Amino acid sequence: MPRPWKITGSQRQAPGSIPVVTDVDLTDEQAAELDRWCDLLDRLCLAWTSTAGHLRTLPPSTSAAFREDALVATHRPGWETNDASNTGRDAAALVDAAACHLRGLRSLTRDRAVVLTLWPLARHVAEYAAQAGWLLDPEITVEQRVARRWLMKLTNVHRYRQTVASINASTPTVKIARNLRAQAEHDLLRRFPDAGDLNWKLENHPQGPPWTLAGQHVPGLGQMVRGFIKIHGFQQGHGMYDMLSLQSHPNLDVVVASLLEPVQHEGFVQVGYRVDIPQTTRVLRVAALMFYRAAMAVVSYFALDPAELNAWYGSLPQ
Repeated sequence: MPRPWKITGSQRQAPGSIPVVTDVDLTDEQAAELDRWCDLLDRLCLAWTSTAGHLRTLPPSTSAAFREDALVATHRPGWETNDASNTGRDAAALVDAAACHLRGLRSLTRDRAVVLTLWPLARHVAEYAAQAGWLLDPEITVEQRVARRWLMKLTNVHRYRQTVASINASTPTVKIARNLRAQAEHDLLRRFPDAGDLNWKLENHPQGPPWTLAGQHVPGLGQMVRGFIKIHGFQQGHGMYDMLSLQSHPNLDVVVASLLEPVQHEGFVQVGYRVDIPQTTRVLRVAALMFYRAAMAVVSYFALDPAELNAWYGSLPQ
């Protein structure tokens, strides 16, 4: 059996043929660094799970969630009394989804499948975290927060309805999608009766829906990530999402080529993938920090105990 720190798949071909991938070893130091990040990702997910367990109780009176629900109850009698805190719970659900991808990064790192594979999952973590941060932006009003929630809900089910229609899904599936979309529009209009036209044709607005509520609209995922980076003051964050996207998409001539190391050996052509440990740990750090900041946004909104998440952050290598 191959050793767990080897990237396997070696073959040999005659001279002049297309190069093929051969095995690449990690040094003990490189393996230890990856193991350290597996532990960090494990502990981060555990810290979030433990902290988020307190969301099963009502928001304490000291929390922004409690204060915003009180404002809704006073000034928006036609709304649900917990419309604001439900927005926070949606943000927490997005962080939970990001945790699934974070665990995927841990598993790939543990299995040493780190060449080219980490970027898409890191991008997903960033997108989920940024959506959560967008909902919990501390600089917006409670009306704008609830508007963002319902804009996102309608966008999600609208995309679903369009997708099942385009793939000729079964009639029951199409009916479910249509009903979900109709219910979301009904719930949105109950809160924002002056929303206007809520139709959306992708060919006319491919970047996203043109809807506006309380001065808010749904930005693209790239815009959300860049806004999240700006709000939370990530150092050297400029272009981070663009790099995550570039490395996530097929790019044989730059991304893949940068990791290949051809070697002539006894008349055979061998090409090995080079494991770039500094780049690998940067990807893991970006994903972990995006997740941590989104988790802390939930903690702040609900006045949860930040001790476990902050303890994790304090252990993060500089």
